[in-house]
Amino acid sequence: MQKSAQKIIVVLLLTLFLVFGAQAKLLVHYIDVGQGDAILIQTPQEKNILIDGGPRVAGDIVVNYLKEHNVATIDVLIATHPHEDHIGGLLAVLDVFPIKAVYYPQISHTTKTYENFLIKTNLSGAKRIQEKSGVEVEVDPKINLVFLAPEERNYEEVNHYSIVAKLTYGETSFLFTGDTEVINEEKMLENKANLQAEVLKVAHHGSRTSSSEAFLEAVDPDLAIISLGKDNSFGHPHQIVLDRLIQRDITVLRTDELGDIVLVSDGKSISIEPNDMMLVHVTPTGKKFHLVNCRMLRDNKIPLERKEALLKGYEPCEICKP
Repeated sequence: MQKSAQKIIVVLLLTLFLVFGAQAKLLVHYIDVGQGDAILIQTPQEKNILIDGGPRVAGDIVVNYLKEHNVATIDVLIATHPHEDHIGGLLAVLDVFPIKAVYYPQISHTTKTYENFLIKTNLSGAKRIQEKSGVEVEVDPKINLVFLAPEERNYEEVNHYSIVAKLTYGETSFLFTGDTEVINEEKMLENKANLQAEVLKVAHHGSRTSSSEAFLEAVDPDLAIISLGKDNSFGHPHQIVLDRLIQRDITVLRTDELGDIVLVSDGKSISIEPNDMMLVHVTPTGKKFHLVNCRMLRDNKIPLERKEALLKGYEPCEICKP
């Protein structure tokens, strides 16, 4: 009886460890929606936050991605600004998933897509909240999610109304920027906003209209995520932005090159969830594979898929952790 009781206790403890250990992770999914943004955040207490939904043509992609990752309800939906490449896909999301709260900027915009978005959010029964800088989003006590921009209501450009949000979990932090531009970056810097974050979602798909030197210095990220479509007509990401990131030894991950990108935080460090199709680089004499701008990678680098690198016996670099 005593051994049986001990075995039951061990099984219970193991079960509790597996259950609560899984809940202690924060997952941030940068979904490949082509030329647009869509980010799913799954919090330590299993709450779901969706920031944007990509263009309308990506609606089914986002819906299927959410289903594949066991999303039944969206606790917080953030529409950073009314442009179609950010809210178009949300029309399909609103048709499928219950939504508890929707945050959006205070802006008048008359496109049919935005009108439909407002109609669907109203019909959804979700709590509708217009963004206000400084407001904290109450969704999970283990994280802090606060809006940093926009701060004004009289901008001429729609991008200038983009919501900027910072998420902190333990010792790790993420900055989400929509299509915010230099005018907003300067305002946040002027107001001494706490911009520092380990991960930066690069604003406006890597456009030169954003990511100023001063802003990047304030954020000081280790990782930069760029969400964009392959061979897009805008020329994103612009080389000047890539150069600024590389010069600062910031690891750059792009959805047009890697597809979906998933980051995992345990509150102390951030890791990249392995994607066997992602492009990595090796050298003729090295034994590790690296991300393209890893400081441990030499000039004579050879690109290949992560899966192929593993099959050939290479191991992931401990520095860039591909």
